[in-house]
Amino acid sequence: MPKKRRNIKTVTLNIRISPHIKRLIDQVAFSEGMATSEWVRNLIVNDLRKRGVLHRILTPPSIEGEEA
Repeated sequence: MPKKRRNIKTVTLNIRISPHIKRLIDQVAFSEGMATSEWVRNLIVNDLRKRGVLHRILTPPSIEGEEA
């Protein structure tokens, strides 16, 4: 049986928010049966889809003198 393609998460995104906002996020995530990180990740992914950029392959511009 072929392995399913998994979305491996290897990068951490650190943000600073107020304790009040963190409590609200935790409460909403819990009410939807999700971990806080999963809920925030879904917000980001859904916004990227809405903007139409998720399906594109985004590559940073090459630095002068580097080959792509």
